[in-house]
Parts: sequence; structure tokens; C-alpha cells
Amino acid sequence: MNRHVLQIGYLFAGLLLLGSACGTSSSGQGTLDIESAVDSDSGVDTESAVDINAATDGPVDGGTMDTSAPLDSEAEDLGKDISAPPGDDGDVEDDGAVETVNTEDIGEADPGQPDIPIDEGPPLSELTVTITEPDPVEVSELGTEITFTAVVQDSQYLASSLEAVWASNIDGALNVQVPAEDGTVSFSTSSLSAGMHLITVTVLNPQGQTASDSLDQPICSWAQPTESFDTNIEGTGWKIYGDAFWDPGGWLDMTGNLTSKKGAIFNTVDIVTPGDVSISFKIMTGGGINSGADGFAMSVYELPSEEALDNVVNTAWAGGCMGYGVSNNCGDLTVTGFHVEFDTWHNANHNDPTTQNHIGVMLNGDPSTHYLSAAVPSLEDMQWHDVTIQVTGTTVVVTLDGNVIIDDSIEGLDFRGGYIGFSGSTGWASNYHRFDELQILQECIVP
Repeated sequence: MNRHVLQIGYLFAGLLLLGSACGTSSSGQGTLDIESAVDSDSGVDTESAVDINAATDGPVDGGTMDTSAPLDSEAEDLGKDISAPPGDDGDVEDDGAVETVNTEDIGEADPGQPDIPIDEGPPLSELTVTITEPDPVEVSELGTEITFTAVVQDSQYLASSLEAVWASNIDGALNVQVPAEDGTVSFSTSSLSAGMHLITVTVLNPQGQTASDSLDQPICSWAQPTESFDTNIEGTGWKIYGDAFWDPGGWLDMTGNLTSKKGAIFNTVDIVTPGDVSISFKIMTGGGINSGADGFAMSVYELPSEEALDNVVNTAWAGGCMGYGVSNNCGDLTVTGFHVEFDTWHNANHNDPTTQNHIGVMLNGDPSTHYLSAAVPSLEDMQWHDVTIQVTGTTVVVTLDGNVIIDDSIEGLDFRGGYIGFSGSTGWASNYHRFDELQILQECIVP
């Protein structure tokens, strides 16, 4: 059918040209018989003749044709047929839709094609680090030196190419080092603060890989709230004996700077328990008459009652007995006591170990038996000094201003605890004998 439409279109165009060429005047009229121009073999229906005048809405005049009039419906249909593409019936509809392609119909890549290799760099190392000391969760006292050691292994790099960093979650960075040839990293420190530390060692290799290991390291402290003596101690559990007094300056004084005095102040409420203990306080002495004397002491008596304490304190002698001596050359009482004396006058009859000022560890109210001692020539300087006494089993450690001056054992020592206090005395010579800021702790606590 489409071929016939095209043939009619071509024939119609030819007849229009022929009419234009043959027309001689505006009055010329005629009718072309399509039957005479179309071969019957074409299969085109020629039963109806086409009137050129009708088709062109007027006569052909001088080779021109009036195109202002619209074609009849058959001509319009003919034009549609002529413009339609082959194989279509002329009714073209454009809805603006975009045709999509199903990618699944494309198929997969040719498996015969080789894969393109991806550069992933050199293979990663096997990097490890393991802490080998100290033992896990081993409690250490504040100020104790601790050694930390770890072993590092790397499958590709020498130990000299690695870096190890030690750190604490409390104190921050502790040490940075290159491992030894055998992969060991180790350092020691005594400056860890009190608390439960998480110690971590992290190792880095040239590839940027890291490996780490950690352990808990508890550091305990003997510190506790301080008895500052900043306010009057009357009615607070502290009992004053003899010439001792509380000074409004905020400390305790056993004698004042007067001769032939003896005094003591003891706590009758807070009893020190038996076992390991740490006792710290401040002392000041000096400024005396006749070159200064005699001395003062910190004492802990194991006694059954306050009345028994009263008897011991009131019985103790003055002078070289320093207000705590009740046995041997200072009396005949039998008591269980622990004392640390600060002696500023040499007494040969009390077997003083040196002619210089000294600190001594004494037992059972006896100023003549120095179980442990150390000379301290500058003791009478009228300056405050920090004293710490630590008893652990049979070992006694005494520090003065942070320096250990006594660290030794006393055979058979058994610290029994009891009433704690201070005493002092003067004779022909005198000194101030002051105590302040007492702390007592019987357990090393991890904050």
C-alpha cells in the first residue's frame, strides 16, 4: 500500500508541473484524465478523474498556481503518506520518551582478557611487642624504682629501624627508645605518681605499622590528711602534760626556750594499731640558751588505758631523758614503746653514739640504748624539717627532708602500736622544741 501512495504522490507532482507548462491563458480550462496518464499495470485505482482546477482551487494561469487555498482532505492525507517513512502507516506519535537499554543484555567481559594488576605496595610486616616485666599488678610504693621491659619482633625490619614509646595514662609519656639488637626495650623510673597506672608500650616500624602491649601498675602512697595544729587543740583528743603548750602560730611546743622544763602532748583518742606504719611530721629546734639542749622525741606507747599513759608521762625524766625515758638510766618502769629521738646534747651517761646532734631509734622507754642512729649536725637551725618514719616488719626507715638517713633492721622488732605523742626537756641549756603537721598511715593506699 505504501508503494502505491508514493506513486500517486509522484504522479500528482508531475501533473502539477505539466499543467503549469501547458496553460496559455486565464480562460483556458480543461480536465486531465488520470486514466490516460497512469499505466493500468500500476494497480492504482483510476476510476475517478482528478480535476486540476479543483485540486488547485482554481485554474492554472500562466504557469502559476494559487497555493493559498488549503488542499482538500485527500491531498492532506496524501501529504501525510508522502512524509511517512517506509513501513509506517503515516500515523507517527512522539511522546518524548527516552528509550532505555537493558545492561543485562550487554553481557559480561570476555573472560579471556587478562586482569589489570593493582599495586598494593610491599607486603605488611608481622610486628609484635610483649611486656615481660614487672609482674602484673605488683603494687609498688611511691618513690620506688621500677624497671619496665618488653620484647619487640618484626618480620621485615631490623630492631634499629623501630621506635618504642612508653606512656602512662596518668603521667603521660615516660620514655622513647630504639630497641636493642635483640629486640629488647627497657627503662627504669622512680617518678610515677600515686595511682593505678595503665602502662603502654607502642612500637612503630617504617611502614607506619604499630603494635602495643599494656599492663596495670599500681603505685601506693602513705600520705593521708594532716593534723595541722592550726587551731587550739583543747578538747580535740590531745592531752597536754607539764610545760608543753599549743602555740597560736599553729604548732606544738614542748618546753619553750626556758631551762629545766619538761612537757609532753599525747593523743588519747586515736590509737595507732599494731603492724606496719608510716608516721610523718615536721620538727624545729634551736635558738636556745647555753648552746642549746636537750632534745625531744616522738613516742608510741602500748598501754592499757589513759591512766596508764598519765603514769608513764608523769614519771619520765627531764634532761637527757627528753621526757620519754622511764627505764635504764631514766627510771625503772617496764613499758612497751617505740621512740625516735632528736638529741641536741651529748650525754655520755646515756651512751650517745656521737658528740654531734643525732637522730636515734629507741625502744621501751630507754634513752640509753640506740638501736639505730645517724648524726645530723645542723639540726639546731630553727628551720622546719620534714621527718618520715616507716616501720615494715623489723625494718625501720627514717628520712629527713626527703633524704634517707636510717634504713636498717632491728632484730625481734614487733611494732605494737598504742598512744602516740611528743615530749621534750631542757636542763642547764635550752632550745625550742616544736612539732607540726602529723600524719599517720598504716596502709600504703593506691588512690
